[in-house]
Amino acid sequence: MKILVVGCSGFVGNYVMKALARAHPEVSVIGMSRTGRAREPETAQLPNVSYVQGNCLEPETFRDHLEDIDGVIHTVGTLIEKKSNPKLTY
Repeated sequence: MKILVVGCSGFVGNYVMKALARAHPEVSVIGMSRTGRAREPETAQLPNVSYVQGNCLEPETFRDHLEDIDGVIHTVGTLIEKKSNPKLTY
């Protein structure tokens, strides 16, 4: 089973990644964030955790990461509109 955690580098996303990976070592936990990196080295060192880069507001950046995914956990909690760019960013 593969689970994609969107917003994995945030506080909640990192906690979800860590808790899910530890409780279910048979599950591949894939974290997606704009940086494609872990918030904490401890989380990145778990054997069933990996990371991909993508922006949840731009489907073309994550569409390919959805292949073979069994579930998605979305942890992006705050979206802010920038006045200089009407497109929402997080």
